[in-house]
Amino acid sequence: MANDDWITPQGVISALGPFDLDPCAHPEMPWPTAQEMIAPPADGLSREWYGLVWLNPPYSRGQPALWLEKLVNHPRGGVALLNLSGNAVWFHRWVWMAATAVLIPQGRIEFCQADGTPGGNPRYENLFAAFGREGAARLLASGIGGRFLLL
Repeated sequence: MANDDWITPQGVISALGPFDLDPCAHPEMPWPTAQEMIAPPADGLSREWYGLVWLNPPYSRGQPALWLEKLVNHPRGGVALLNLSGNAVWFHRWVWMAATAVLIPQGRIEFCQADGTPGGNPRYENLFAAFGREGAARLLASGIGGRFLLL
């Protein structure tokens, strides 16, 4: 799996959704992550965002900060699935200092391949970051095991 190819498991979306917009959906997403999904080659970062956003951004160097800055400034907010990179500058600025809540899941998320089968685990632990009240409420009510922190 390439560094940016991490397909969100269907169970995660079922637990947290529904969402209005996924601005960085995988181009071969086997199930919907939001009512509208923007996938490469379209540029979801340059589009106007609306509604409650689901964000599983590209994880390659420099990318999470770009997407999170836009989510932090999005009026309705949303939920992001991220690497738990507590020592990264982007993580400190856009998660610890800007998120409404986080959920650190128990165990690593098993991402999927384009056909929907399990496709591997990233090198890093994951967490969900909520931006806005609605996102925080979704994390709390999700039933995803782990530790919920209101920030």
